[in-house]
Amino acid sequence: MIAPQALEFVERSLAHLDAGETETHARLTPLAELIHWGDIIDGAQYPTPESAVALTEPATQLALVIEASPEEGLAAKIIPDLSERPLAEMIKLPIVARHLEPLLEQHHRSIELLRQRMEVRGGVIFFDLSDLDIEGYNKFIPYMLHPQARYSVSVLATPVRAKVSIGSNPWNPDAAEDNLASLAEQYGGGGHPRVAAISLEPHDIERAQQVAKEIAEKLRD
Repeated sequence: MIAPQALEFVERSLAHLDAGETETHARLTPLAELIHWGDIIDGAQYPTPESAVALTEPATQLALVIEASPEEGLAAKIIPDLSERPLAEMIKLPIVARHLEPLLEQHHRSIELLRQRMEVRGGVIFFDLSDLDIEGYNKFIPYMLHPQARYSVSVLATPVRAKVSIGSNPWNPDAAEDNLASLAEQYGGGGHPRVAAISLEPHDIERAQQVAKEIAEKLRD
């Protein structure tokens, strides 16, 4: 997570600039916006699950493109612009814009897909996508669809691994009761107290499904 002190420093610098220091102000303003949104995105500090899933803000749209890495070296190519341009301009750059609309369409399809696949029991959302050609999804979708749930457990399969993902609902204080990293470590995985994962060989999908079901059962009320 980006340290709050970094944002505070930039904000203080902007506040103390003289009226004539417009050039410095123009340079620092994009950085303040970048740090502000970096802290929200990296720390999952969205006010609601809907705001995390909507992807209507330039910052969240840019994050969608960067995380998808649709072309080699994209992140490195846009770094110079990030320090100079507002995020609303960043998503209009050709290197970003040409990928944004297809990724947004894919995101919206994934919401409906997860809605169909999810089962909720004992405060745990479980879904298996291992039979589909999908490498990822917005991790907050489960909590938008089922805001009362405490945890989510899912299975994905890609050409390089079978993956069990375990997450906790950032908007449900009861979800802090279990250490997900410790739970994942029992199966050879790891992570953080509130989000963790287990990676298996790509051919070991049945084992991944079994592990996911066991974990979901352990987390249920």
